[in-house]
Amino acid sequence: MMEYCGLARVYDMLMSNVEYDSWSSFIIKHCGVRPGRRIIDAACGTGSISVRLAAAGAAVIGMDQSEEMLEVAADKARKNGRRIMFACENMVNIGTYGAADAVCCVCDGVNYLDGIKKVKSFFQGVFDILKKGGSFCFDISSSYKLKEIIGSNLFFEDYDELTYFWQNSYDAQKNSVNMELCFFVRDKDGRYERFDERHTQFIYRQDEIVSVLRKVGFSDIRCFDCYTEEPVRENTERITFVCVK
Repeated sequence: MMEYCGLARVYDMLMSNVEYDSWSSFIIKHCGVRPGRRIIDAACGTGSISVRLAAAGAAVIGMDQSEEMLEVAADKARKNGRRIMFACENMVNIGTYGAADAVCCVCDGVNYLDGIKKVKSFFQGVFDILKKGGSFCFDISSSYKLKEIIGSNLFFEDYDELTYFWQNSYDAQKNSVNMELCFFVRDKDGRYERFDERHTQFIYRQDEIVSVLRKVGFSDIRCFDCYTEEPVRENTERITFVCVK
């Protein structure tokens, strides 16, 4: 569960440390992205991965349920000279967009799905639209990260044009982390505008994700440490899954 009403304006600034180039290279390699292939980028956000996949020659559909994020994504695609179809849609409804050679879902999209039934519904939709031999690449924030690092902790950052406070609350009963974010964004006149966001991420273990993938039909399932070729460790913060239909 999430809200992205104001976050779209500052999302790329907050994600400036994400290694999108290496992440997209990993996806391109493991999903066989090349000219003429059709790939759906689920929960695409501001389109940073979509643009890179399009640059590799793929016909990309970027889908996200936030209109604000998609507006930023479309502008980014235009500035980079990439023709990408963006669709405002919940990723559980991925079946709406027809057959694909590959599907990716980057940066916690699956953690936002409320319960394992919705995870299964999404995975089933992906499996159904993938062509035979098609690949599905996605990640989750690990149980270790959400419990031990994010947990019930407070984080804050102070940039020249942005200050934010990020208060988290771990809910053991629902196995989730509630996140309350308060942003202060400076405008061109030097005044600060405040807006607030509330998000919930759900915690899923690697083994239960693999189990659901198998149940919907995937057999070739591999797990990696954050878009590298390294295996998952106890302190892995982001688990990357690659599976083939």
